Amino acid sequence: MFPTASQARSLQVDDVLCQKPDKRSIITYVSQFIRAFGESPPVEEPNVYAEFLEWLSHAYKLDLVNSEQGMYFRLRREFIEYRSVFNTIMATKLNFTVEELTEIQERWEIVRNNLEAAAASAEKRLPKPYSTLSAWTVTGQTIVNTPLNLPSEDPQKCLTMLQKMISEHNRHFIEMAAKQEELGQAIETGGLGGRPVAAEYVEPLRVRMAALAEEAPLKLATLKVLHAHYTVLAYLYDLEVKMNLWRWVLLGAGGIS
Repeated sequence: MFPTASQARSLQVDDVLCQKPDKRSIITYVSQFIRAFGESPPVEEPNVYAEFLEWLSHAYKLDLVNSEQGMYFRLRREFIEYRSVFNTIMATKLNFTVEELTEIQERWEIVRNNLEAAAASAEKRLPKPYSTLSAWTVTGQTIVNTPLNLPSEDPQKCLTMLQKMISEHNRHFIEMAAKQEELGQAIETGGLGGRPVAAEYVEPLRVRMAALAEEAPLKLATLKVLHAHYTVLAYLYDLEVKMNLWRWVLLGAGGIS
C-alpha cells in the first residue's frame, strides 16, 4: 500500500554536510552500496577510436575547395560528430604514444583548416551581405591566428611590433558587434534583395563568426600582457645602457685625474 515505506532511505547531501553527521550510518550505507555494485564484473570497453582514426586517415587528404558542395557538408557533419572523440583522446592521452597523439592533432587541424577554407571559398559566391561578411571574418581569423614571432633579444622592437598588432586588432574588431547583428538580420530577412539562402550555406559562417567573437578578446588580452612584459624589459634595457654610459664617464674621469 505504501511501497516507499519498505524502501531503504537514500543518503542525502545534508546527511553528510550537517554539523554532526552520523558517521556510522554513512559507513553502513557506503559499504552496502559497494557490496551491491562494487563486485560487478568489468565491462570490456570496445575500441571506440578505431572508426575515428580510420575516418581521419582519409579526411585530412581531401581537397574540399575543389570538390562538390555535398562533400563539404558531409565532412563538416562528420567533423562535428567526431569532435567529442578527438577531445577525449587529447584530454586523456590514453592508449596512444606521443607520436600518435601528435599525428592525430596535426591531421585534425588539417581537416579543420580545410573546412574553413572550403567554407570561405563557397561563401564568396553567396549574395551580399554574406560574401562581404565572410571576407571580414576571414580577415579576422588571420589576425587572431597570426603567430607571435617576437625578437626577444630586442625589447623595443617587440614593443613596436606589439603596438602595431594591437592597433590592427582594435581597428578590425571594433565592428564585431555590428557585423554579428548584420549577419543576424540577413539570416532573418535573406540576402541582397531578400533572396533566401539555405541554412546549410549560412550556418558555417555564423559558427565561424561566433567563434571569432570568443577568440578575439583572448588574443587581445595576450597581446596586452606581452606589451606590458616587454615595456618593463625595454625600461630595464634602457636603464642598463645609461648605467653603462655612466660607468664609462666615471672611468674616463678617473683616467683624466
